[in-house]
Amino acid sequence: MKKTFAISALYTSISCLALLPAVGSAAIITYDQRAITDYSVLPNDAGNYQGSNPLSTTSSPDYSAVWAAQNSQITQSTLTSTSSISENNFSVEELSISFSAASTESLGFQFALDAGFGGALYLDGKEIAYNAKDMWWAYNWNNSSQILASTQTINAGDHTLIAYWSENCCSGSGAARVSINDSNYQDLSVLSSPIGGANNVQSIPEPTTWAMLASGLLILVTLHRKTLQLS
Repeated sequence: MKKTFAISALYTSISCLALLPAVGSAAIITYDQRAITDYSVLPNDAGNYQGSNPLSTTSSPDYSAVWAAQNSQITQSTLTSTSSISENNFSVEELSISFSAASTESLGFQFALDAGFGGALYLDGKEIAYNAKDMWWAYNWNNSSQILASTQTINAGDHTLIAYWSENCCSGSGAARVSINDSNYQDLSVLSSPIGGANNVQSIPEPTTWAMLASGLLILVTLHRKTLQLS
């Protein structure tokens, strides 16, 4: 009889453990910076440029190509928040966010930057926002003309969002945020932003699940103690 109770309690505990939620992988945010070595690929009408290096003959460069054209050393860091992005002078910047979606999501992205040579957003390799003009958001999210923004519907699975931009002098701090399914905008970070929906959010088990698990473990402990007393 005791053996039957023990097996039943063990099955109860294992079943409850199976009901506990798995934690999905959180977004990974990397921030790369490199000095400008090739000015010829930068837009020729960005404005506020005071250097003597010749700029591109185009006003709409591919910013992923602008990044790749530089041969300077890359400085990389991992961000836990995008509420304040420290930029460099005379540099090209790359901010990359890899994330997973558990289901179809509507994501609204906003990147507020100090980008004297402009910038662009790419989602899964596709350009979704672009501005080759001088951008400076002045720490005001209402300056919509100075912000790279796009709303995209994504399917379940892995995705990568990349922002490229370039600054000349007098750089200020940037920021980025996301709205999920028309919710309020949040910091685009691994800690506070539930990007990717349920896949990246650890749900809290129901109280009944915890109670069943505790009951099963209590039975096992009690039976173990009685066995020790009889031996």
